[in-house]
Amino acid sequence: MPLVRLKLQRYRTANIRSQVLHLEQLLVWIRIIRRQPPHALREAVVDTGAPMTVFPQTEWQLFAQEVTWLTGLNDPNVPTWVRQFSGVAGGTIPCRLGTVPIEFFDHLGGRVGPTEIVAMFAFDNGQMRDILVGLGGGPFVKRRLEMIYDTSTISLSDV
Repeated sequence: MPLVRLKLQRYRTANIRSQVLHLEQLLVWIRIIRRQPPHALREAVVDTGAPMTVFPQTEWQLFAQEVTWLTGLNDPNVPTWVRQFSGVAGGTIPCRLGTVPIEFFDHLGGRVGPTEIVAMFAFDNGQMRDILVGLGGGPFVKRRLEMIYDTSTISLSDV
């Protein structure tokens, strides 16, 4: 069964009274499948709060010819939550919806996919830094995301 290992990246630790707190993210490598190699290889953050995968403008412009556009910018015919992205700090970033084929992979040779996902392509003028892999749009359909936190064992596999 195809399987990839994800990485729990710990950035900072704080000891507050008897509690140990960590600032951390779950990271995964994705390959944006191009019609002609080389394919775009990128590290992404798994963000369960994102409605779907979000590509920053500086990233998607590198493979824009591979995107099949589903909407225009600020398309009034789609719900607000799929035409703009907002973070917990406030503010909104306009997006277009499109599809793009991706594959998950790891440094051990594991691969899951490829699969065509629906994603948000941000027009953020450099405000966004990370690719966010959200729950919606298909990246986790018929897949198992398993995490054993104490041992930092995280995997994604087909089911």
